[in-house]
Amino acid sequence: MSEPILGILLAALNVFVLMAPYLLLGFFLSGWLYVLVPRENVAGVLGRHRRLGPVWAALVGVPLPLCSCGVLPFARLLKDRGASPGSIVSFLLTTPQTGVDSILVSASILGWPLTFWKIGTAFASGVLGGFAANAVAPREDSATPEASACCCGGPKAKPISEPDRCGCSAAGAGGSPLAAEASCGPVEARTVPEGPPHGKLRSALHYGLVRNLGDVAGWLVWGLLAAGVISYAVPEDFFVQTLGGGWVEMLAILALSMPIYVCATGSVPIGAALAAKGLSAGAVMVFLIAGPAVSAVSIAVLGKAIGRRLLSVYLATIVALGVASGVLFNAFFPDFGRTILSAERCDHWAWWQWSCAAILGGALLFRFAQRAWTHGRTQTGTD
Repeated sequence: MSEPILGILLAALNVFVLMAPYLLLGFFLSGWLYVLVPRENVAGVLGRHRRLGPVWAALVGVPLPLCSCGVLPFARLLKDRGASPGSIVSFLLTTPQTGVDSILVSASILGWPLTFWKIGTAFASGVLGGFAANAVAPREDSATPEASACCCGGPKAKPISEPDRCGCSAAGAGGSPLAAEASCGPVEARTVPEGPPHGKLRSALHYGLVRNLGDVAGWLVWGLLAAGVISYAVPEDFFVQTLGGGWVEMLAILALSMPIYVCATGSVPIGAALAAKGLSAGAVMVFLIAGPAVSAVSIAVLGKAIGRRLLSVYLATIVALGVASGVLFNAFFPDFGRTILSAERCDHWAWWQWSCAAILGGALLFRFAQRAWTHGRTQTGTD
């Protein structure tokens, strides 16, 4: 194996071992969220609180592990339950930026100060964007996320009431049904499993380590490899010398983030690698906010789903809050970026960290093998 490839893989492995325990815990907690908090209940609460809907939607959206296109079917459910346009926009803004799994991974690599700041920014963007959406939306708003929208760029999907699903994230268009169901599938009522506690535990583990892992698997691998390439190929202090910091740095990272989609979990190792090469922590914050929330494909889908007026509010909120958050973080923590992603080598990790990495790596390989087998059977059936 050539030296560059080996260096990239070792750098990616370094980040993977560091984040594996926290990612496993995050997947487990996301499974319990799925079991204990049915979507119908959440939608009903947000539908009943129209005046303070943006606040409630932001509170609900922060811990939910959904990608920027996985929130669209849920947003339709909110509309059906009488939620205001502001509640829908708040949910669309907040949810892709965070998630219980990405929060724990972010804390493990980027530190708790930046993670809490990121959570606060996501919440503030949802609240402010939601109230702005209520202010500009027509009184009888009809901007309902369309069932035909599929953020993955595939062909026009069938109505949301039908069982077919448009894949998203790691699944891709026409991907695995399990992964697709976790993201762009129809939003059927989720009921808490009845029976003994071990039934709920089994459901939580299945959702967290099978469905949710399948949803982010591809983006997680992409994020790790991108972090490995940046760590190996980009010179030290590259961003300091080329961008120079300040507003130029923030706007450059914002422009870079918008055409590239990566989920909240996959964005963390990339952000850490960028910080290790001289990017300020504030600019990393901009990437962590704009990367998961905005992409060329999701903009097109959101425009059809919520209308141009609310889309303008959505984009303006991301740009304004993202840049402002980055500038303020640099002002309060000017030297924080230097502490991100220490140069500790993989052979220094404890046995339990390696064990978690082995478990997570095995689960990822199983999901990819299952997806390849399912795809092979589908291709055989169509021949």
